[in-house]
Amino acid sequence: MTVEEFWKEKHVLSIHERIKNKNLSVVLPEGEDDRVIESLKYIYDIKIILLGNKDVISRKIENIHKNHQKIFKFVSIIEPKNFLRMDLVDLFIKKRNGKISREEAEKLILQPNYFATLLLEVNEVSAVVGGCVYSTAEILKPAFQIIKQAPGNSIVSSCFLMKKGEEELILADCAVNINPTKEQLIEITNQTIQTTKEFSIKPKVALLSYSTKGSGIGKDVDFMREVSKELIEKNQDFNMFVDGELQFDAAYVPKVAKIKAPDSLVGGQANVFIFPNITTGNIAYKIMQYTGGYEAIGPLIQGLNKPVNDLSRGTDAQTIAKVIYLVLRKY
Repeated sequence: MTVEEFWKEKHVLSIHERIKNKNLSVVLPEGEDDRVIESLKYIYDIKIILLGNKDVISRKIENIHKNHQKIFKFVSIIEPKNFLRMDLVDLFIKKRNGKISREEAEKLILQPNYFATLLLEVNEVSAVVGGCVYSTAEILKPAFQIIKQAPGNSIVSSCFLMKKGEEELILADCAVNINPTKEQLIEITNQTIQTTKEFSIKPKVALLSYSTKGSGIGKDVDFMREVSKELIEKNQDFNMFVDGELQFDAAYVPKVAKIKAPDSLVGGQANVFIFPNITTGNIAYKIMQYTGGYEAIGPLIQGLNKPVNDLSRGTDAQTIAKVIYLVLRKY
């Protein structure tokens, strides 16, 4: 993807227009990764902080970018291992509420994933984006311990923005909650509806199952049907754009919906797909990505008090750059 093609991405453009004069910054804990460094060619009007070995990162920037002098104008490099800050140690100990010793805190905050999260907590950066080397757990654990959930949220979840041409689909939860309870799945759906609206996408939400409107039986079918029922009971306007239980074909294919769910206001029109567990969600998005030709942007983390975002370890430079902008969508 060329820089020109990147800047035709509508969500990047709309977010950039909102934030271009806000002096925002994003810290990337995996600053030595080639994909992270390559992603810098797409960045404009955002300050970037890379964590890692300064000599290694500087050399890679010079090797990867012909216009490296331009890159160095908006990029800063910090080596956490040589930058022990006692104010961050004190904050970390306070956040852990006696669950960690000073020695343990001093050791942990020198790790880039913890250091980046603490910079966000003290408002020295606007967001954290990591996960092309770290696992999801390694990115989210410091966020759970330090940033914590936003008010009104009891869990953190994720969704993927799946794109192919002009089509945009949202899938959740594919990365965080392994086997959510009914209450958690209701919250995941609410969080995903909010994210969908933040992208100016009108949600049509399908709660997926192996059954459509009672065609199958079993506790898993009952589970998704009950989630749908409680969502609508608590939010009457959801009746117009939330439905389940639906099989994927009934949710996505209009001619199938006419047969399986003729009375559904979502059937055949769904653009938001809620999976019963992480197994189904993770498998589905990867199949769409690698055999269906969809671009997978995310996972986009939902429900945190401040913006921390994960990346797939199979990500590329363009997706990293997109996530850098999308994580700033609330500013």
